[in-house]
Amino acid sequence: MMSVLLTGACTRRSAVTDQAPEIQVDIVDLRPDPPTLGEADLVIRLSDADGSPLSGASVSLKGDMTHAGMTPVFSDAVDEGDGRYRTTFEWTMAGDWILTVTGTLADGRAFQRELQVGVAADGG
Repeated sequence: MMSVLLTGACTRRSAVTDQAPEIQVDIVDLRPDPPTLGEADLVIRLSDADGSPLSGASVSLKGDMTHAGMTPVFSDAVDEGDGRYRTTFEWTMAGDWILTVTGTLADGRAFQRELQVGVAADGG
């Protein structure tokens, strides 16, 4: 099973000011599941406070290991409609990752959320 945790408080400073705190950001599909070292197909879902999907946003992801010294991984997601945004993401090392999801909604408001993902060395 996928190990993902949405964190409300950011431990790292960012230039993005969250103008949409009511927006929910969830990983709805991650393959392989559980995530393993290497390439993954990742789908993020954006929804409003009522759970309605939000399409028309631009969404970018940045992956950082929870320890210092690793090069971050970046990816842009493609809007598939119904609030779903798909990307291919490269887990470059096994361990605990912070996935920072940053974007701009169709109405121009910026948002940022952090998700924690545990990545295994292999599927076994």
